Amino acid sequence: MKKFYFLDPFILWSLWGWVESWLFFQEKTEEKLRNIKIKSCLAEMAVADLLFHCYEVKDWTGSRIFFFRNSGEIDFLIKQDNILMPVEVKYQNKIEKNDFKLINKLGFKKGVIISKDTFYCNNGYMSIPLEIFLMVF
Repeated sequence: MKKFYFLDPFILWSLWGWVESWLFFQEKTEEKLRNIKIKSCLAEMAVADLLFHCYEVKDWTGSRIFFFRNSGEIDFLIKQDNILMPVEVKYQNKIEKNDFKLINKLGFKKGVIISKDTFYCNNGYMSIPLEIFLMVF
């Protein structure tokens, strides 16, 4: 099963409002944004948008962004110079060494977790807050 991302938030909110027949758009979007699970999905969508714009070629045939799902899931694998870099989005308050378990288990010596607000760096594994990642990348 493949993942699907709306790369334009306007389309996401418009379709969601249309499907659920929202009459008061602002109230409904504010209600939805109070849900941490929805915020987490939107964070992943923002990272996807940034990565696709930075790494994709214009005709979309030579993709360098993938995702992995087997015994676990890695949100994004970036292929650059025949090297794969795992990027995981975990929009949560605390990131610990254990959160890199799957990345390490799959044999990656480096990896990035995009978090809510945690900086972490240890032996090639890094966690960076979403806002900083979006500004710097």
